Amino acid sequence: MDFIKRQAFFLVCGAAAVGGIALGTVGYGGMDSVLSEMGDADQLFQDLRNVQGNPVNQAHIDAELARIGLIQSDRDAVMSEAAKFMPYKQLVDGFFPTMAKDKEDQFRRKYVEKLKALLDGPHYGPRANSDDIENMRNRMKREEFDRTKDRLTVDEGASAPPPAPSGDAYTPGMVLTEDGARENATARAQMNRAQSIRCYAVRLEDKPPQGAVPTLQVEKTVPPTGRMDDRPPEEDVWRAQLALWIQEDVIGAIAAINEEAAQAYRLANQDDEDRRAPWVGVMPVKDVISIRISDYVFIDSEATSVNGDEAGGYNAGDPLGMDVASFTRSGSIDWYDVLHFNVKLVMDQRDIPEFVAKLCENRFHTLLRISYKTVPPDGRMRGKIYGDEPVVNVLFDFETIMLADMFRSEDDSLRMMPDVVIEFVLELPLPGQEPGEGEDGG
Repeated sequence: MDFIKRQAFFLVCGAAAVGGIALGTVGYGGMDSVLSEMGDADQLFQDLRNVQGNPVNQAHIDAELARIGLIQSDRDAVMSEAAKFMPYKQLVDGFFPTMAKDKEDQFRRKYVEKLKALLDGPHYGPRANSDDIENMRNRMKREEFDRTKDRLTVDEGASAPPPAPSGDAYTPGMVLTEDGARENATARAQMNRAQSIRCYAVRLEDKPPQGAVPTLQVEKTVPPTGRMDDRPPEEDVWRAQLALWIQEDVIGAIAAINEEAAQAYRLANQDDEDRRAPWVGVMPVKDVISIRISDYVFIDSEATSVNGDEAGGYNAGDPLGMDVASFTRSGSIDWYDVLHFNVKLVMDQRDIPEFVAKLCENRFHTLLRISYKTVPPDGRMRGKIYGDEPVVNVLFDFETIMLADMFRSEDDSLRMMPDVVIEFVLELPLPGQEPGEGEDGG
């Protein structure tokens, strides 16, 4: 029995290895198989413990230890490969898991800076607001004044300035004409905005237009307030980091497919001296309405159904957040953590598969469901202008898996997840502790 106790570490590693191999082989979608393999490894460990001092064939033990060593080696290789699909780095190096006060202020400042950088000004922006429209109205007054002045001062024989638009402002179907758009301050302001960005979004520094919401999820307690005694809850800070990682993945996927479209547009119009810079109208993703992330998802045997949000409108989506909402029926356990997140966009329907592929490529993200509705064209150009192609308002629901080895490692130099999240949110023992073991040793 003493021999078994001495080898307990290797046996436990063997159990973990079986789970790792199954995970790498069938993917986390096959969780039933993974858990079954974990059970088999645990049974092996229990059988060896039950030897209870009986004579044991040393050759058999050596063979089992060799096998466990191979499994552990395979498991390490699988986890090394898995780490490539979760290249997440702390916003402030060394801040987690202890979240020391001397680095907290730096994290809170960089958190705001990072959120602003995700939706950079040259590529993202809101629709024109009342100030933009008023500025355009003043600009049109100056243009009319200049036209009048030019007509009064034109020299005899010189060509007169072009006349002001005089055609109908609207077609019989109440679609704004080109002449009408030139004399409509709202339409011109909205078109100017659409032509100066690649994608609509409500950034952190923007005042959301009426009926709009901030695009990114912000943990309200984390941005610095300037008060010395103001410290956010530890779980809020960790949730801010988790949400930041996922939002970086989403914005990165959007930026990738929009940049491909921008390059194709430049190439197709390289001989056109009057071409515009790539703008909303030629982008696959035209509007990032919201990105929202759930709390940790747990297995709930009592839940039977869940009603998720549907596409449409400019309100923020609400993540599913329940295991029954997922066809994988995955929930957070000691081997991995589960989160749901959703993304609400306005985009060209034909580019939906490419966006999903970009987002899920080299990540443990899985699309759970999708819904979309047609966005009627705004012929009067009173709001967002999406271009000539038909577009849809689409809501994606995703699930993501975060392997415990990456965040709850027993190696303190690698672990990122704070103690309070492990103990009170996930309700798991701290790394190195057995279930039920606490500070009092109970």
